[in-house]
Amino acid sequence: MEADFVFEAITEDLIIKNALMKNVSLMCADETVVCSNTLNLNLDDVFNGIRHPQRTLGLRFLLPVYFIPLVEMSTHSSTSLATIHKVKELFKFIKKESFSRGSGEPPRKLTSHEAQTMQLTTAGKSLCSDTTGSHVARESHDTRLIHGHF
Repeated sequence: MEADFVFEAITEDLIIKNALMKNVSLMCADETVVCSNTLNLNLDDVFNGIRHPQRTLGLRFLLPVYFIPLVEMSTHSSTSLATIHKVKELFKFIKKESFSRGSGEPPRKLTSHEAQTMQLTTAGKSLCSDTTGSHVARESHDTRLIHGHF
């Protein structure tokens, strides 16, 4: 399989995630970055026994993904600096901001208020009046599929 990035977001079951990661790592090119969306599992366990563990890490897009620019990035004992750099370049391209969760820290969860505030300030929408005086949202967000290499 030819891909620059693979993002996994399946059930929070270590046996299932690890089996998937082993299979994915065998199918991907040597340069592919493989990411897990785990919320609570230990990344060393998720990526145990896979090919090229240095190109793996945890990534969790905060919800709602379309409106929230934040992505939680978690490394593990084998994640390389090159992998971190490659992921940060992708984030820059798709206009997302990463933040790191330290070892042992609980996952970042937005409150309803935080999510609503970010939706209003980062969605790329501006309110304008139409001829009837009602407000309509004007979308300025680019939703095309991403093609290219990072």
